[in-house]
Amino acid sequence: ISLVTLQDIEEAQKNLEKQKLSHRTPLLKDCELFLPSLKDRCKSISFKLESLQTCGSFKTRGLANVLAHTDPDQMKGGLVTFSAGNFGRALSWVAQQKKVPAIVFMPETIHKDRVSLLTNMGADVRLVPIPQMQKLVDELVAKQAAEGNPICFIHPYDDKTLIAGHGTCGLEIVEDCPDVDVVVCGIGGGGYISGVAVAVKSKLGRNKVTVVGVEPTGAPKMFESRKANEAVVLKSVNSFVSGLSAPYAGKQCYAHVKEWVDDVVL
Repeated sequence: ISLVTLQDIEEAQKNLEKQKLSHRTPLLKDCELFLPSLKDRCKSISFKLESLQTCGSFKTRGLANVLAHTDPDQMKGGLVTFSAGNFGRALSWVAQQKKVPAIVFMPETIHKDRVSLLTNMGADVRLVPIPQMQKLVDELVAKQAAEGNPICFIHPYDDKTLIAGHGTCGLEIVEDCPDVDVVVCGIGGGGYISGVAVAVKSKLGRNKVTVVGVEPTGAPKMFESRKANEAVVLKSVNSFVSGLSAPYAGKQCYAHVKEWVDDVVL
């Protein structure tokens, strides 16, 4: 598997500026003042506020870069993905901006409020069992292609172009805090930490900054993948943190984590 490079991420940064679907987010510094339990262990703590990103998460970064590489004819029938929430929300919003349909396959157990959030943006939400998601997406893509109305599938995390888009967040971290020595990222599917790790380590040097991923104990897909030395599928997921509870580690993401991430903790 070929990995994302710093050049890919710097190109993605230019694509994001052109697409205007995402924006630079602030880095909130001196947060150790509000975290007394960490104050004596960390010289300074900063938060990268991707919560202030378009649609409330980093997801539009990767989507903007994917669309920059997508022929409009490939998405005449719209955009499709599977998601437990944040990526589906971002894709629905992006489709709305591009004036194309959005179809999002979601777990049949998902909370109805998350479904409403997407349908209110015009998305066609289809509730299905998690193990059937990829199969149903593939069938839909094949069906619409055969009908001459192609729909573009965008994987929620296991895609190099998406990873490069997410990596732009890492570039901003380095620009705003050039002396950063540890970066901690939550891991859902692994696309975000993959891009950020490539960016910060390529800019600052592999041995100058440590990148650590965090997963819920009930959804340790990347933790277990590192132990198995290959991307794994979890037999079950048991966590209320739905945004970090992907049922499997993508092969692209695992390859990036193996190469660029120093540790994954639960």
